[in-house]
Amino acid sequence: MCTPSKYSLFVHRVALDTGRGARLLMSFLLLLILMCSNAIGQTSQSVQLLGNYQGHKERNPQGTYYSSVWGYYDADGREYAFLGCFRGTAIVDLTYLPDSLHEVAFIPGPVASYSYREFKTYLHYLYIVSEGGEGVQIVDLSGLPNSVRFVGSFTYPGYTRTHTIGESDGYLYLNGGNATPVGGTAIVSVRTPEQPELVGAFNGHYVHDTYARGDRLYAAGIYGQGLTILNIANKQAPTVLKTITYPGAGTHNAWTTDDGAYVLTTDEIGFTPKTLKIWDVRDVQNTSQVAEWNPRPAETIHNVCVKGDFAYVAYYKAGFLVADISNRTGPTLAGYYDTYPSTSSALYDGAWGVYPYLPSGRILVSDMQTGLYVFRFDAQQIGRIEGRITDAATGTPIQNALMRIQETGQTRWTNSSGKFMWGYAVGTFNLSVEKNGYQTRTLSAIIVRDQTVTMNVALIPAAPTDADDNNNVPAEFSLHQNFPNPFNPSTTILFDLPTTARAELVVVDVLGREHARLVDGVLSNGRHRVQFALPGLPSGVYFSILRVDGRFLSRSMLMVK
Repeated sequence: MCTPSKYSLFVHRVALDTGRGARLLMSFLLLLILMCSNAIGQTSQSVQLLGNYQGHKERNPQGTYYSSVWGYYDADGREYAFLGCFRGTAIVDLTYLPDSLHEVAFIPGPVASYSYREFKTYLHYLYIVSEGGEGVQIVDLSGLPNSVRFVGSFTYPGYTRTHTIGESDGYLYLNGGNATPVGGTAIVSVRTPEQPELVGAFNGHYVHDTYARGDRLYAAGIYGQGLTILNIANKQAPTVLKTITYPGAGTHNAWTTDDGAYVLTTDEIGFTPKTLKIWDVRDVQNTSQVAEWNPRPAETIHNVCVKGDFAYVAYYKAGFLVADISNRTGPTLAGYYDTYPSTSSALYDGAWGVYPYLPSGRILVSDMQTGLYVFRFDAQQIGRIEGRITDAATGTPIQNALMRIQETGQTRWTNSSGKFMWGYAVGTFNLSVEKNGYQTRTLSAIIVRDQTVTMNVALIPAAPTDADDNNNVPAEFSLHQNFPNPFNPSTTILFDLPTTARAELVVVDVLGREHARLVDGVLSNGRHRVQFALPGLPSGVYFSILRVDGRFLSRSMLMVK
């Protein structure tokens, strides 16, 4: 590599000499400096390097140091990277960029012949797999940035190792290794995050990687099977919808566009050209290839993922590339950064993985030799949504409420303050917000470029069922919030009696005037429900008041016409 500062000193010395030869030599060296500067500048385009981390640089038997990368951010937007190392997983805090990348934890893991390790997250949990064994490692991230908690490892009979891992909407997809008898895909529920449950499997052929979107799973059959599209609506019994085959297929991984209309695939082996292929899958029984893209024909593509109108590609020795796929039939090169500039070849060195989903716009890339890179891509169009989820009746924040994003399969959650954050490409997305004990809300969210949109959501308590009324004897005297609330024209009021007692239940207005006497007499223990409806009741605030043995409880209610 040229070093302009060294040659600059030499040119300065030559300039002190006299004679035409010295002047010609000086001109030649100046030209050399310009050429070197131009070559150095061509290692990137529209991509800015923010930081590089090379901790735990221990060479594996294959002669490399690192493997995959993934990202994570909490409800306050603090961002982290996970990097696969030979002997475990490094967790790196991005908070102190551009000054430093700070490792906050290291999770030891089994070693394989090379530094193979892959990751996915669900809520505040990290799931790690390896070809070295130990099944799925589970790490609780809720203590970050101060600490993490290793929960344990998940295995099942016959399963110890995995090649790759996918996640969508609370389900893990364990691919390759011995996940199934032929190395297919096992489907594992982590909706109870610390207690994974094997729920189903695809065992049709070896699966190198998968991508799940909605009720479809795209399975990459690297040994010539092509791309298998599965219906996973019933996760206990996936069924094949379509297999896309092509000559010399070495299908390595797949990712869909946000609308699910197209799927992008890469090929690592086989005699097919090592291109990024784009397939139209809107009609799953009539799929077709609509584009093929390879700006680095001498090198091998590895992994691709999609956000908005861009495909983010880890391209081995070509480094990190970004394709503009706004025209699905004509991708173009939008940016790149060569993490392995010393040489070009089709060998498996250089960039392994990429993660472009942090709300700040930072992009994570792992290089097998030189570790974790943090980039910014100039042309990306991103924004974020943040807000709080509260109880519609009381206004109190709801912790661990779930937000499911239909288009991406991503899940966000609320912290103890009811706060959530989600960052993505600009567009309109369908979200569902849910929490046990509340009615699920489905709503539309718009992400605006370079803006933070506030979206506060109030969840209405779910109506108790008859089964709730027939549960065990209540432990204490209580009056529940009416539902629905606000109400029009009627609402339901529930209260609990731990023993048989005389009870009075009345409805009054803000001046204390009684409008209805709903209960007045001796009642048995248990849960009681009463309907309240009063024709002609004006809009306003009212109170339900329960009196039992000289004790009073009250709840406010809102009548809205």
